[in-house]
Amino acid sequence: MKSIVSYIGSFILSVLLIFSIITSIGVTIINAFANPDKLYHIAQEKNLGHVVYTELEKYYSQRYNTTGIPADVYMNAISENYLDDVIRIQIDNGFYVLMDWEQTDRMVNMSIETALNNFYSDYADSIGAEKDAKYDEKLSEAKANADEIISEYCDVFKLRTMKNHGILKKIAPLYAKLPTLILIAYGSTAFLMLLMIFVNIKSASTTLYWSGISAIISGIIGAVPCIYFKSTNYFSAFTIKQPQIYTAYTTAMNRITENFLTASLISLIIGII
Repeated sequence: MKSIVSYIGSFILSVLLIFSIITSIGVTIINAFANPDKLYHIAQEKNLGHVVYTELEKYYSQRYNTTGIPADVYMNAISENYLDDVIRIQIDNGFYVLMDWEQTDRMVNMSIETALNNFYSDYADSIGAEKDAKYDEKLSEAKANADEIISEYCDVFKLRTMKNHGILKKIAPLYAKLPTLILIAYGSTAFLMLLMIFVNIKSASTTLYWSGISAIISGIIGAVPCIYFKSTNYFSAFTIKQPQIYTAYTTAMNRITENFLTASLISLIIGII
C-alpha cells in the first residue's frame, strides 16, 4: 500500500516538476533578453545604424519629387554613429517606460537643422521669396518631420511605437514582477524536489529516477519546438519587412530560441545522467 502511495505521489510530483522546470527555463531566458544592453548589442552586432542610414537615403531620395529637398541635404548631416546613438535612446526610453523612469530627451541634430536653414534660406533668396511667418512655419515643419522620420527609422525594436500605443504601460507591471517570477519558478522547483525526496525518503535512487524523468521530458518539450523553429527558419516569415526592424526582431527571436534550446538540452542531459 505504501509503495502505491509513493508511486502515485512521485508521478504527480514528477508531472508538476516538468512544468516547473520549463517555467524556470522560460523566465530565465526572458529575463536575460529583457534588458536594453542585450538589444543594443544585437543592434550593434547587426550594424543596424548602417542599415538605417541606407533606408533613410532611399526615403529622402524618393521624397525629393514631393518635397524638393535633395537627399544630400539630410544625409550629409547624418552619420551612422549618430543613428547608433538614436537607436540606443529609443531602446533605453522603451525600458524606461517599463521601469517607470524618466525618459531621455531626444537627440537634436544641429547639423540637420543648419542644413535645412541654409537650404530654405538659399531657396527663398533664389526665387525672391519673403522670409515671413509662413517661411518660418515651413522650415519648422521640415525640421520636425526630419526628427520624426529619423526617430521612426531608428525604432528598430518598435519600442517607441509600443510606447505611443500604451502597450509598454500595460506590460510594465509584469516586467516589474519578473525577478519575483524567477524566484517563484526556482523556488517551486526546489520545493517539488524536496517533496520528491520526502515521498521517497528510503530510496534515493527512486528520487533520482523520477527527477531525471522530469528533466528529460521537460528538455524534450522545450527542445522540440526550438528545433522546429530553427530547422524551418520559421522567423524568416516575420511580417514587417523594413530591413532594420526585420533584422532586429528575427535576430532577437532566433537568439531566444537558441538559448531556450541550449537550456532544454542541458535539462535533457542532466535527466539522462
